Amino acid sequence: MKHLIRALLFFRPDTARIVAILTLMLASIGFNVLKPWPMALIVDCVLGQKAFPGWLPAVWSERSKPEQLGMLITLLLILHLSHAALSATQNYMAIGVGLRGLQRVRNEVFGWLQRLSLRFHHGT
Repeated sequence: MKHLIRALLFFRPDTARIVAILTLMLASIGFNVLKPWPMALIVDCVLGQKAFPGWLPAVWSERSKPEQLGMLITLLLILHLSHAALSATQNYMAIGVGLRGLQRVRNEVFGWLQRLSLRFHHGT
């Protein structure tokens, strides 16, 4: 536990970025959960015989089949692109935080090696 706390202290300066990464991760999960819904609506309601769910506005059922299909395909594309953008941003930020933490570890190790005596360096 002591080693974990010591390792986490290297990431203290990046606390705001870590919170942003977690927020982006949750948003990405949300978009990923929503991705199958437009396809299900296309198969069930536009191409099939089921009525649109009651939670959708009446505008959806009043339009013609090609317009419904176009709107759902556009929604599907928007969800996929949004999920990809959120995932890429989250991944980019997470890699940056990891590299900054690694740089802090390397700086501390280098400083520790610099503080050692010349006799130690000569002997090893």
